[in-house]
Amino acid sequence: VPHYKLTDFYNAMTQFLRYAYSPANIIQFKLQPGTLISVDNFRVLHGRTAFVVSPDNFRHVEGGHVDWDGAISCMRVLEKELNIDYRTPNI
Repeated sequence: VPHYKLTDFYNAMTQFLRYAYSPANIIQFKLQPGTLISVDNFRVLHGRTAFVVSPDNFRHVEGGHVDWDGAISCMRVLEKELNIDYRTPNI
């Protein structure tokens, strides 16, 4: 950030943090053992609260990545082969 824009930058960052930490914008829940959560990092600001690690309370995290171009291409191929629309629920 150029020095002449620092004040604007800090003002914008302060406003962003007000929105991000506003209780109206926070969804908080505790995952149960065996629960999986998948987050699209492009669209969701996510984090976690602090916790104490102990033999009975630990955190297990596995990372993953989806190449959306490839995944969408596969869905379109399957859509044609199976004559389905993957965007429409099968009710």
